[in-house]
Amino acid sequence: MNMSVKEKLAYGVGDFASNLFWQSISMFLMFFYTDVFGLGAAVAGSILFVARVVDAVWDLFLGYAIDRTRTRWGRCRPYLLFAPPLLALAAWATFTVPNLSPDGKVLYAYATYIALMLCYSLVNIPYSAMPALLSANPVERTRLAEYRMFLAFSGGLLVAAATLPLVEWLGGGDRKLGYQSTVLAMGVLSVLLFWTCFAGTQERVAPLPQRPDLKGELRIILRSRTWWTLFAASLVQFAAFALPLGVAMYFLTYVVGRPEWASSYFVIGKIGLLFGVLVSSQLTRRYCKRSVVVWTSALTVLALIGLHGLDLSSRWQLNSWIFIVSLLGAIKIPVIWSMVADAADDMELASGRRVVGLATSSVAFAQKFGIGLGAALSGLILSHTGYQPGAALTESARQGIVLMIGLLPALLYAAMAAFYLLYPLDKARLVRLQIELQARRAAAA
Repeated sequence: MNMSVKEKLAYGVGDFASNLFWQSISMFLMFFYTDVFGLGAAVAGSILFVARVVDAVWDLFLGYAIDRTRTRWGRCRPYLLFAPPLLALAAWATFTVPNLSPDGKVLYAYATYIALMLCYSLVNIPYSAMPALLSANPVERTRLAEYRMFLAFSGGLLVAAATLPLVEWLGGGDRKLGYQSTVLAMGVLSVLLFWTCFAGTQERVAPLPQRPDLKGELRIILRSRTWWTLFAASLVQFAAFALPLGVAMYFLTYVVGRPEWASSYFVIGKIGLLFGVLVSSQLTRRYCKRSVVVWTSALTVLALIGLHGLDLSSRWQLNSWIFIVSLLGAIKIPVIWSMVADAADDMELASGRRVVGLATSSVAFAQKFGIGLGAALSGLILSHTGYQPGAALTESARQGIVLMIGLLPALLYAAMAAFYLLYPLDKARLVRLQIELQARRAAAA
């Protein structure tokens, strides 16, 4: 049975909720740590990196657990019922500034951010694995990913438009109180939205009767060329995505010199993401997923390099540039998430075992590591080039920030395109895979 539009929307609402946290972290946490919390840039970058590495290992455990979860609600949906309140509490704690010594504040930041990442994965990994269980149709999975990404970027748009005004309004000029109160409000909203996703979806693809075999399942994944391609490409893609997003506030505050442009800059970027999802839908109806990802990655490289030709004093030029970069970046994301479900099918056909949770969590491992790598690089480059919060920006610090906004992400997207050229599931092979897999599942039933 195909999914209704109502159910697809209910599923997408989960990513709207997820992005209230993801976008807050990506856009504001590094700046919050250095300019509000009071940490050095290198220390802040190391916290973001270490937490992501710990979280990436946690993802593998979650994938294994999901494949063995059996409840009346399914394998993935129960996590959306019980984990969101923990995530909201951890987010509130992360954006709280404690009255501690400098060393105590560092330990507090490590503990709360690691807890936030573990709670985020406790929701996001099951959520990301759900498409392979909601539908067996690869075309419908791509449509489902489009609903998901459209609503995800809508959540990002809300964060971009509302965060800084809410920080000012709720804090009354106290940025510490403002960030804490804003994240708490978003946390309460996200819990309600995750519960809506839980109530409005249904897992249709029945679990296979198979014995637990972690070593065997890891061997299946590590022998898959499809998985290795997704793993490598996801690592560099998310480093490329996270790096400029994490330093955008520094760029607008210290390079452009117009921090008041931040809300419009982020909003225009999120609108570009929304348009990118709509364009992605049209492209994947006509062309092979692999071709769509490779060509849009190449265009993203050109757009990022174009930063160096902009007049940074022109708000129109800057907003136009971030719209184009965001649009091109968003085209790839729904396609890639549908590729993860396709990779799980490819491994099932090759091995006879369904490893949806482990396949999803292991690709998420690469994504988290890429995000952590981007955060660590931003902290190291800021520190190495002499950035000091509130001080006059040195020329080397300025060049480092510009490098992280344009040229360095461009190099990473070029590497991503090269990896996807090796992705083996073109359109024709994906059709054959589904025919053979459906026949095998029918015979097993």
